[in-house]
Amino acid sequence: MTAFTRNNVQNAAVEFVKELRQSRLKQLLRIEHGNVVDNANTGGSVVEVAKLEERRAQIQVWFDKYLDGKNLVFWVGFYANDQSIIKNIIKYCPARMRNGNVFRKSDMKISGKISFLKKRPDDQDLKFPIQEYYDDTNYFGIYETESFNVEKALRFIETVVSSLPEFDSGVSNDIFPENNRILVGEHLRIERKAALARECKKRDRYRCQICNFHFVERYGLLGENFAEAHHKVPLSKLDGEVKNCVDDLVTVCANCHRMLHRLEGKPTDIVKLRRIFKHVGKCTT
Repeated sequence: MTAFTRNNVQNAAVEFVKELRQSRLKQLLRIEHGNVVDNANTGGSVVEVAKLEERRAQIQVWFDKYLDGKNLVFWVGFYANDQSIIKNIIKYCPARMRNGNVFRKSDMKISGKISFLKKRPDDQDLKFPIQEYYDDTNYFGIYETESFNVEKALRFIETVVSSLPEFDSGVSNDIFPENNRILVGEHLRIERKAALARECKKRDRYRCQICNFHFVERYGLLGENFAEAHHKVPLSKLDGEVKNCVDDLVTVCANCHRMLHRLEGKPTDIVKLRRIFKHVGKCTT
């Protein structure tokens, strides 16, 4: 059994924070220092490492005895005081991540000052993320029974966060001229319409409609369910209130998205860029 010290969870959290700061998630997370350790009623400690502020959820690392009341294990995942927040995060995750165990207050027991599960999940169950709902403390995360695997923890958090609608465009204002900032802001707001962007990318099976690039084919599981959505309507037509439909969007890779924004902003830009790609280049996204 791993010996318990407050340094176990603090060291794990600090290392995890370093990885989060280098990840593609930093645009959506408010990342903490990872060095504030709080005692938990599960026979261990917990550290908050980041906030997913738009979702009113935290990312935490735990080191406690919750699985069986005896052995210390690590846990990393999402916490919120409202069940609906956790459920609204989970619903966007890949299907394989939504089918793990669900624990509720009736599955928990208290012995002395320690709360833990009445029945420890078997090792096969622990291979999948677990949902936990206890009134005003609700969780979605993974357990590490051996040691804290930073790479695995980051992969889990990245998969969940990158599945959220707000993690869509990947377009940053710095690729546009300064004098177009207001227009670009409106464009980004429209492109990031969550439901439409997701529907667009599912329709196109996450494949770039310009160069045929698919992130999974290049990056494996890291690229699962990842692509960008581009608004086909020129910026000049986005004045005032605009009603959008999924047909206004097209799925593209990062490179082609940026090239589209270098063209003239005409409805024919999609066809034009396809021709350029066909006659000139090969995608190296």
